[in-house]
Amino acid sequence: AAYDEAATPPVVTKFVDGIKQDDWTANQGLDNPRRAMQPTAILFGDGDQDERRDMYVNSIQVRSTKMTDAEMIALGGPSAAGIPVGQAPAKVTAPSLVISLSAGSLVITWPAGIEGYTLESSVSLAPADWTPVQGVVNNSVTVTPTGASQFLRLRK
Repeated sequence: AAYDEAATPPVVTKFVDGIKQDDWTANQGLDNPRRAMQPTAILFGDGDQDERRDMYVNSIQVRSTKMTDAEMIALGGPSAAGIPVGQAPAKVTAPSLVISLSAGSLVITWPAGIEGYTLESSVSLAPADWTPVQGVVNNSVTVTPTGASQFLRLRK
């Protein structure tokens, strides 16, 4: 099951043996305590009269984001070896900034070929204070320090 609680309406996409079954949108919101990752969680149950049965589970995978239908299908059906994580697309890691000093200025670079990122700066970490850094050319910019604190980030 792949949950997207931020969707409108919230949706649970259900798969059985790697085959998509349905998108459920009725009563799937976060207001239902069954949807929350609480200290104690019932992961399997049919919900009728609260009956429970012993069962054995090889693997469970919890992610911070909803997997796409293609990612879910790529996982395939059940296997005694557990979840085939090698088949699911790898997570993309954000690039890192490299900052060096040159003739009293800061040279800020990040790996070439990284597209869709904007270098931003702010004097505080408040969400509304970030602005694009001017003068960026080919994933590099040279800035002169002003003495005041400054935060930098790459934003996609």
